[in-house]
Amino acid sequence: MMKLKRQDINAMNAIIDTNIIIDAIVAREPFKEISQNIIRSVSKKEFNGAITTSTITDIFYITNKYLKDKEKTANEVKKLFILFDVIAVTKEDCLKAFDTGIKDYEDSLLYICAFKWNADFIVTRNSADFSNSTISVISPEKFLEHLPK
Repeated sequence: MMKLKRQDINAMNAIIDTNIIIDAIVAREPFKEISQNIIRSVSKKEFNGAITTSTITDIFYITNKYLKDKEKTANEVKKLFILFDVIAVTKEDCLKAFDTGIKDYEDSLLYICAFKWNADFIVTRNSADFSNSTISVISPEKFLEHLPK
């Protein structure tokens, strides 16, 4: 299993949940501003951000439902590849996700990927979904408070 390396040893590693990315791209209220601030912060290299290969399809599908423009959706998703590390999801990851004790399989898989990427945080609006996480689970608002001012 290949481990991704940090871009900056002093920067935090945070895996960003799908809902935050979608909120930022489609400007979904009332989450738009905070989600866009997360994206801005990763673009300023205030932290190392990651998403998973398994969330890319969800992001594309849901974003396209909102934007109703496949080309615009593709362009928005392509920007994510510039800003974020993308953690590959393997067969082993999928199997491990069954055994985390996290009820939602998608969240369990995100947790497995966060663990293998050595994430300091999982940033999500659904922290209750990660009740068995050994990685700090934090809201976007609280996470931004941890970043350099």
